Amino acid sequence: MKSPAELYIRYLIATKCTDNRINTLLENIGFPRVRSTDMLRLRRRHRPPRVFRLGVKHKASDRWLEKMTIYPLVYRDEHMDEATMLLANNSLRPLLEALLLADVGLKETLRLIKKRTGRKLSDQTVRYYKHFFWNRDLLTQKQWQEFLPEYSRGEALKGVYEEGPDMVKWRLGFNKKIDANDMLRAIQGEAFHRFMQTHTLPNDTRTAKVAATWAGIVVESERQLNSGETLLTDVISRFEEIVMRQSSEVILPLDALAGNRHSGRQLSSNKASEVVVLDAEVTKDPAE
Repeated sequence: MKSPAELYIRYLIATKCTDNRINTLLENIGFPRVRSTDMLRLRRRHRPPRVFRLGVKHKASDRWLEKMTIYPLVYRDEHMDEATMLLANNSLRPLLEALLLADVGLKETLRLIKKRTGRKLSDQTVRYYKHFFWNRDLLTQKQWQEFLPEYSRGEALKGVYEEGPDMVKWRLGFNKKIDANDMLRAIQGEAFHRFMQTHTLPNDTRTAKVAATWAGIVVESERQLNSGETLLTDVISRFEEIVMRQSSEVILPLDALAGNRHSGRQLSSNKASEVVVLDAEVTKDPAE
């Protein structure tokens, strides 16, 4: 199973951590253990050069660190330190991970975090957190679907990757004014696809009525879009009526990520300290 913290795992491998030590550290910050077969693959693929010095200026070693894109974890600055400490922030971390997983832009992510938590993060801090601990681009959609059930906060993040920025911001409680025409187009698209689904239903009177209702919403939406009218009341009422009749599906709320309640295991202050201690330890030359 692929992990969004793979770059961090590469770094731990470079520090000569054992498999058990790596998995203990990952579990302490809420990540699932790395399976032995995956760990073996990572060790083979990202093996340091034969002559390797960590934490001291050594050209061959530094070139390898840059190639592995883990150089900032060894030669740290204040932004890397702040990104690491976010792992222990049980109010900000879930919100940040939801926004990054939904592919919300960097500036918008920073703005929403400040709006919700009052915390002003730097661009570089968020870039480092995304790169080393929550790398959306390392995993495909299928791999995220495999990873999240094993992740300590995965249940709350279910569907975030697929839904995209606007839907996730709405689920997080960041409401914004939506253009009436955009609403009509969204309703029209939903109604059209539901209409197409009726082709698979039994050929009876009830199916005919359902198909006619969805078709009517499509036509009425198109009429209003073409005429420039923005009278949404009738269209929305008809849409809600038929959806309520046909569907009982509950959308999983993301209020746990909104700063009030947090799903998943909380990271204790002791575990937070261990993250920091680890980063202090690995700046030493392993040869010492």
